[in-house]
Parts: sequence; C-alpha cells; structure tokens
Amino acid sequence: MTQCHYEKEVDEKMPSSTFTNLPDEKRQRIEAALLNEFSNHTLATAQVARIVKDAQIARGAFYKYFDNLTDAYSYMYHLLAAKLGSRDDMERRHLQTATEYIQRVRDLADTSGSLRNFFVLHYTANEGLLPDPLPAKVKAMMDDQRWSAMMLIHESIKECLVDPENEDLILKRLERVLRVLLKEGETEDVSSNQRDSSREGALRPHRDDGGLN
Repeated sequence: MTQCHYEKEVDEKMPSSTFTNLPDEKRQRIEAALLNEFSNHTLATAQVARIVKDAQIARGAFYKYFDNLTDAYSYMYHLLAAKLGSRDDMERRHLQTATEYIQRVRDLADTSGSLRNFFVLHYTANEGLLPDPLPAKVKAMMDDQRWSAMMLIHESIKECLVDPENEDLILKRLERVLRVLLKEGETEDVSSNQRDSSREGALRPHRDDGGLN
C-alpha cells in the first residue's frame, strides 16, 4: 500500500474552519490552554471551564471550534504527534533504518515539561478513549515488517515515557530487534564479507610466472 493510500484510509478529526481561520495569536493561545489542560488532567477529568478561562474565550466559542473535549484532545494529539513523529505518522512513511527509528523514538521520549506530561498521560490514560488513528483495515493491509515495526516502536515509546531511567536499555533492545526485523544485520554481514574478500585479494601475493602453472 502506498503512502497516499494510507492517508486516504486514515480519517483524522479536524476542528471547525472557524477555529483554523482564527488569527494566529488567538489560535495559539487556545492551543496553549489545551496543552496546559491535557498535560495536567486526563481526558476523563479535563474541564471545558478551565480551558476557556485559561484561553480567555467564551464557553460558547469553545463549542464553535470543537464538538466536545474529545474532539479538542484529538486535535492536540495529532498536532503534537505530527511535530514529533508518533506511531500513526511513522507508518504513513516508507520503512526507515533502525537508527532513524531509534532517533525519532528518542526525540519523543526526551521531551520535557508540558509536552512530556501530555504524552505520558496519553499513553497511560487517554489512548484507549480515542479511536485508533490507524483503522483495523489499514493495519490488516500492512506488510509484516511495517506492522511489526509500528507495534514495537509504539510500545517502546510508552516504556521510555513511563520509565525514563531505563530509556537507554529500552532503546538498545528496540534497536537490536529492529535490525533483525529490517534484516539490516544480513546486509551488514554481506558487506563485511565482501570487504574481507576484497582485503584478502589485495593482500594475496601476486604470482608473476609468465602465465605458466
């Protein structure tokens, strides 16, 4: 399945055009209020009242921009995930190397402050309350490598966020498994053997016997 086919299958919830057409300063102020709320409270305990007070907007305006709290949360999740490269964003791209995947996981795991709190709450409390960003049909059509990489990366991100002291161990394990999954070890072995053969050929004494055996 090509990248465009993945994107057509995934229906991300978007806020109203009223919100997207707001002046940048006001839209960013609302986004900051949403981040503040969802980095300090789970989706189940979040309150519109706190958000509108923080954003300095009327309660009625909130519902012109979003259907409900889940809609607002979904918007923020996709906005932040797109910046950091989360699970659904990764899997609409071509397969990358283990090193590239590890760097993207590390970038997300090494966030701090409100951004980190947002993702910790997402993976520990909120994720199960949202529709899966990749519908079952899309995942069923993934090739084995892509699906396996997605699941491994997703679980490793979660582990790194909730257990930062063991981040290096978690990422080293992920890298080992990804190299096997992506068959990078086989490629490296072949290249190594080729280099060894070339080196042996270069070091082997040259016989100049006039063509005689």
